[in-house]
Amino acid sequence: GGARVASLFPRAVGREIAGIIGCGAGLSTGLAPGDLGAAAFVGLAGLADFNYAEMKALDLAMDASGPPHRFLFFEGRHEWPGAAVCSRAAAWLEVEAMKGGRRPKDEALARAVVGRELDEAAAFESAGRVFWAAERLEAARRLAEGVCDLPDVAVRIEALKGRPEYARFLAAEKKRDRRSAGFRDEFGRAFGALEGDEAGGGAAVGLVLREAGVGLLKKEARGAKTVEDRSLASRLLFDMSFAAQARAVDLYRAGDLVRAAAYLDVAIAACEEGLAREPGLHFDRACVAALLGDKKRALDFLASAVAKGFDDVAALETDPDLASVRDTDRFRELVKK
Repeated sequence: GGARVASLFPRAVGREIAGIIGCGAGLSTGLAPGDLGAAAFVGLAGLADFNYAEMKALDLAMDASGPPHRFLFFEGRHEWPGAAVCSRAAAWLEVEAMKGGRRPKDEALARAVVGRELDEAAAFESAGRVFWAAERLEAARRLAEGVCDLPDVAVRIEALKGRPEYARFLAAEKKRDRRSAGFRDEFGRAFGALEGDEAGGGAAVGLVLREAGVGLLKKEARGAKTVEDRSLASRLLFDMSFAAQARAVDLYRAGDLVRAAAYLDVAIAACEEGLAREPGLHFDRACVAALLGDKKRALDFLASAVAKGFDDVAALETDPDLASVRDTDRFRELVKK
């Protein structure tokens, strides 16, 4: 929630501020771009971030009404980017401050900052990623206005936009946007099998995973040809896993443990390996299994949680859901591990 809090900072201090950097999320609910109260805005988001679509939409909204802005999309998830990306965000704000009269002009600094955009554009073009090359050149052109001259950039941008790879990327991105927009409805319909199963949903887990195409999505997330397609698959998997987990929490609180277990099985199956939330999913599933009296499965899920990095010893030793397995040798071994 740091980005959303940052967007409210001008209101908190009662004055306009020089700039905001929002990483992984957009503005606070109800806050319009034109009311931001900052002289400039930088948005940072991983291509596989579950808030990627929100950040793309905010970029367009700020084009229509908002302060000068720059959105940097990097290869990653809902996480901090590397130091180089963070440095570029701060440097971009420095040049915008020059253009707005908030700091003295420094042509050498401005050229260095613009030069980074030009260098990355050249790297993208060499790698055949024409859309991103054009995007970086356009960013360089906008940033350079009023502080340094880039006489040939407009011609280079038009040349890149005229290439067939550019048109193919735009078509592929529209297809990705449509797929993303419709996916929640797809897995929502699939979840109906868990809700409608009189036995509590467990028998329908495999059906839900097949109908939502979880196996295919995991293959795409690992090995799709482009980083954009791999990132889309990761976003869709996260969306489904998170929704299943949220429904499991509601059912757990309502006492419907069998159906909560089914939803957690879906959440675990749709969660990519290595995510920070993965150990917690296995721990929660262990708790539900223990409450249902399935000690073996409870201990199996606890073992997998520990193997995946779960290290909250206090939760293991005090969570009342695990009372039925706490007197076993295997449980004590897991605590020790």
